[in-house]
Amino acid sequence: MPLASGSALAAQAKRAPAGGNIPWSVALKDAALAAALAAVLFVPILGLVLDRNGIEPHWERPALAVLSVFAGRLAFGLAVRSGGWAAGGEILARLLRPPAARLGALLAT
Repeated sequence: MPLASGSALAAQAKRAPAGGNIPWSVALKDAALAAALAAVLFVPILGLVLDRNGIEPHWERPALAVLSVFAGRLAFGLAVRSGGWAAGGEILARLLRPPAARLGALLAT
């Protein structure tokens, strides 16, 4: 899956009719990608605790963090696609623009 999956998410949200079919597969893939990235970040930070005797693994904290990222991203994706949040597609598209485009938009106003 390409890194620009968020822009595909925004395009899918604009094409989906309000109250129409919700593409669960796209929402699940997006949530899984976000959870995988969260796991890469949270496991070393939250899961490995330095102790006097070495490193002790604590897997509950990163598991809860990754699960919350997955659930939040899935809920956000489904809300945007179902029309529950009408402006969500536009907000998502705005957030996923490259930083140079956001800076240009700020300077133009």
